[in-house]
Amino acid sequence: MALVTLVEASPWTVSNGAAHPVRLAGGGERAYDHLGHSDWRGGIVEVPTFKSELGFGPEGWTGVTLAQSGDIRFFPSDPAILTSLAALFWNGCPVTVKLGDDAQGSPDWETDFTGTVANAAVEGGALRLSVVDNGKKLEVPIATTRFAGTGLIEGDSDVEGRLKRRSWGACWNVECRVLLAAHNIYEVGDPAHKLQAISTVKDIGRAASSVVVVNWQGSIAATLTALIAAAAPQGGAAIAPSIACIKWWTQPILLTADILGEIGSGYVDQPAAIAEQLAAIGGVSVSNAAAMIAARPDDAGLHIGTETETIASAIDRVLLGASLNWHLGKDGVVTIREWSFDPAPVASLRSVQVSRSATYPPMKSRRVGYRRNERLHSAAEISAVVLAADVRYADGQTGQDLQPYEPGATDGAVLDPTAEHGALVDANGFPIFPSELLNTAVSLSPDGRLIAAIEQIGGGIDQVELGRLSLPDMGVATAAQKMQLDSAILKLSEAVARLATGQARANAIFRDAGLYTDAASGLTKLFAIESRAEQITNLSVTLNAAISSINLKASVDYVNTAIATAVLDPSQIANFDAILVRLTSAEVDIDGLQASVLLKADATTVTTLSGTVVSVQSALSALTGTVASKADSTTVNAIDVRLASAESTLTALGDTASISQAVTASRRLPQITDLSAMNMLAALAQGDIAARSLQVSIAQARQELTARIISDVAAEAIARLQLGVEIGTVAAAVQTEQTARVDGDTALASSLATYQAETASSLATVNTAVNAVTDAQSATASSLTAFQASTGASLASITNTNIAQTNSLNTIAGSVNTLSTTVGGHTASITSHSSSINGLSVRIGVETDVNGYVTGWVFNNSGLGRSDFLMRVDRFGIASPGNPTLVPFEIVGGVAYMKKAVIRNLSVETIKIAGNAVTDRRFAQMVGTRSGAGAGVWQTVCSETITLASEADVVLQASGQHAYFAGTQPWQWRFLVNGGQVLIRGGDGGVSDLPCMNGNHVSSAGSNTYALQCWMTNGNLQLTSANLIIDPAYK
Repeated sequence: MALVTLVEASPWTVSNGAAHPVRLAGGGERAYDHLGHSDWRGGIVEVPTFKSELGFGPEGWTGVTLAQSGDIRFFPSDPAILTSLAALFWNGCPVTVKLGDDAQGSPDWETDFTGTVANAAVEGGALRLSVVDNGKKLEVPIATTRFAGTGLIEGDSDVEGRLKRRSWGACWNVECRVLLAAHNIYEVGDPAHKLQAISTVKDIGRAASSVVVVNWQGSIAATLTALIAAAAPQGGAAIAPSIACIKWWTQPILLTADILGEIGSGYVDQPAAIAEQLAAIGGVSVSNAAAMIAARPDDAGLHIGTETETIASAIDRVLLGASLNWHLGKDGVVTIREWSFDPAPVASLRSVQVSRSATYPPMKSRRVGYRRNERLHSAAEISAVVLAADVRYADGQTGQDLQPYEPGATDGAVLDPTAEHGALVDANGFPIFPSELLNTAVSLSPDGRLIAAIEQIGGGIDQVELGRLSLPDMGVATAAQKMQLDSAILKLSEAVARLATGQARANAIFRDAGLYTDAASGLTKLFAIESRAEQITNLSVTLNAAISSINLKASVDYVNTAIATAVLDPSQIANFDAILVRLTSAEVDIDGLQASVLLKADATTVTTLSGTVVSVQSALSALTGTVASKADSTTVNAIDVRLASAESTLTALGDTASISQAVTASRRLPQITDLSAMNMLAALAQGDIAARSLQVSIAQARQELTARIISDVAAEAIARLQLGVEIGTVAAAVQTEQTARVDGDTALASSLATYQAETASSLATVNTAVNAVTDAQSATASSLTAFQASTGASLASITNTNIAQTNSLNTIAGSVNTLSTTVGGHTASITSHSSSINGLSVRIGVETDVNGYVTGWVFNNSGLGRSDFLMRVDRFGIASPGNPTLVPFEIVGGVAYMKKAVIRNLSVETIKIAGNAVTDRRFAQMVGTRSGAGAGVWQTVCSETITLASEADVVLQASGQHAYFAGTQPWQWRFLVNGGQVLIRGGDGGVSDLPCMNGNHVSSAGSNTYALQCWMTNGNLQLTSANLIIDPAYK
């Protein structure tokens, strides 16, 4: 077996974004000419391996295989191939890996991987492609759009940012959310996705008494307009499933709905069918959806109400509830399977590596099911809809039975006391006394009408409408509304109680710390105290400051000197024994009168020909509001001097606070470094150190932060940074300063930066300045960037300037860009500028200057019906990109040259044309063939009618071809102009010939008809083709 790996990918070309097929191969025994392609590039030295993970959680398998990932490495033999592949854009491009046996005549290719490239890198002479399978497509959120809150279908302003929900299949008790409060319109999903139906609408669980359906009106806006205009019946709703909206008859307490989800490509409500539509969102197909729909045919639903739920997690949720799982195969297709409870496994996995990442308790059972209540009601919400007849006591009596009533009473009747017999009359107008009305004769219709059924003396019953009663119309609160109010008051009381408890706890904690000095006794007390409920902790230190100073000092001096007589005369030998001096000191000084604390430590060592000094000092001053820390280290030996220092100063005095930090390291080294210690001392003694050439090395870093309040209306903050390195004649430096300042109604923010690198003969600098300034009448934002590089007499620079400014007079935006080079005293520059002024005019231009010779162009648009485009050049031309040498139009020395032109309408004051000739060529062609019909029998071959603008000299040309079938046959041709003959010619022949003729005619202005005619003796001669060319030359 000879295993071959084939990798096909389609990265993009950076220059034009076009897909560029790439085919890589590795392994095998034969040439790579597989799958109908011969452009495979060898270089894959190992079969790629891919990693995949099975999802498992506290409730068992999650049902999904997480995305595969792996690396493909390609090692080409030619570095140029690697360079060309590295220039392509790989991220996100599709990739397929196939495996096959090259030993077979025609390998059976197996797809080992299908996915996309996550990253591409070139390392170690190889191209490494990090790939992930199509599972990445399923790890994207489903619901991503939100309501804009701009009105109508985007909802009221307080709806802005709310997620637009998505639903599939049968979803129960989905909460309705306010969309347009003024119209009592609610949404249950994304209006852009039509729902199959809205089955039931309920207010705190009580279904609508009736529903009006608003059908699709051709657009979302039109359907919403129709829903707003629709009248929702009392106790019911108007619904528009096509835009997922509901209009309730009044303001509901808690509105929910049972819905049938999105139609999409077709409404579905089986778990596998819903999973198939979800996978399609990510561009992934399902291989066995039909079989799994048959295996789980019952209806299900899925409601997406969060932006975090991905396609994969949604498929998990809908399938696991139906005891199904799914797998994303190597071919990028999803396969759905049933959970098997048979002892014999239906599939097995081979483990390559096992590790423990989490531990979960055993799970003995798992609940399945896919009917979910999307909005669970609270106890208070449920109790608000319980009717009196639903309440039943232990003895079987209902709450309805216990309602008080009075036999014979009139319930709800209202009489007019000013009427003689009351306000009630029968159908004939006779008065009805209240005693004649019983409860059984009065009824209340569902729409609030109070009806009295009155028996007539002659028989029959009259239905008399007494009036209309509606509690909401009367402003009466319902029992449900009262219960909701009681619940809200209870929640408010709980919140107030928690707030009071938290405040009490906060008040029970007390902390303080301070430093107090008693001027009379001179005692200073440093203390800290904390009180938390009944627990108190305190710390105190008392110092006697009557002397106003505490000084602690310790020092050790040790001198061990053994110095022999040192004769610096060169004729004698200097005798240096060990020279050793050590000094160590520590000092603490606390001065109460000066309000300062000084901490200092020194260490000095001198031995033989070297010396080291280390100093650390810290000073705190209350009067100046500063804290200063400084550390120095100095080393001197026979060949160099080194100094390292660090300094930090913190200042807080009055309304100014600042931090200054500096770090410095320097070294001085003689260029002649091979001197012995003896010669060095001799040179020092002779004082010739000034004559030596020194190599100096310095590295320095400094940072300053300052904030100060200048006055009641002025304050500023400044940050400065300085970095510098210098070794001999080579140096590099960075300096930045940033300022934020407010002074009255003026605000300033600015940033300045300088970057510089320098050697003995070369210098490179970058300078930037950014400013933003505003006051009551104006605002200005500007930036300046300057790049400069020089070597000897050669200089290159780039300058960019941008400004945006507005004030009471003008609003201007402008930009200027200049590029310049100077070599040997010659300077060439190019400057481009653009500006926009007051929204009324624009100007853009380019100017070039070579040693004072200026050219360029400028475009102006005043916005007043006029614009200008001006060029300042010696020669202007237009050339073809395919043929640069072809210049059909050019202007040279103020003269325009055109090689060829088509002009629709030309107005000329003075014209100069060679030969006074202007042509407008026309063509006519014979249709079919012509056969001889006898001598003198003329046949029209072709003709053309032309309208001439003026008198013209018309040139006529004709050509054709004869075919002879027997013997010698004579023929003649002629030109006709407006029916008159102007030229005739003829001939005879026995073989095929190509006759032609030319002539001219001075034709008048207007319509003229030009024709070509011929005659031939008989059918043995035939005209097989002919053309007529007409060239009018105007004068």
